[in-house]
Amino acid sequence: MGEALEMLCGVLDDELERQETVLAVTEAQQNAILANDAANVEARTAALEILIRETVQAEAERHCVLRKVVEHFDLPPERHTMTDLIAVAPEPWRSRLSEYQTRIRDTVNRTRAYVRTNRRVLRQSIRVVDQCLSAIQRCEETTAARYGADGMEPARKQRTPSLLDQKG
Repeated sequence: MGEALEMLCGVLDDELERQETVLAVTEAQQNAILANDAANVEARTAALEILIRETVQAEAERHCVLRKVVEHFDLPPERHTMTDLIAVAPEPWRSRLSEYQTRIRDTVNRTRAYVRTNRRVLRQSIRVVDQCLSAIQRCEETTAARYGADGMEPARKQRTPSLLDQKG
């Protein structure tokens, strides 16, 4: 059983490292957002996408190892949690698993706080940009043509595009 617990500690160590990297990248993303550095925001977002894919891929291995451990301890499905596993694991794995649980939980909570702040700042930025575009659009009102199809001056005003996005 020691081998399976050691394997579990190994995959948890990998996950902790990955989650700490996610935290660092998310913090760097926030700094880029606050600095209005769009290129850096995009680079950090791309890095996060890679880390998320790696996390999803590693999850299958983690579940496989975890399944072996919980079967060994004959834990019922409703007790397939880290807390329950820590309660039945012998030392030194109990302490190691507890440390992983604490550090991963703390890292994920800190990452969640950055993500929430980033989301709030980005949504606020989008609102400001939308308001600016709306104001520009209101200032650019012009007549559609000199004469309408009936030979009369058009009764309705038409707005012309005053700004194009980067994609044209």
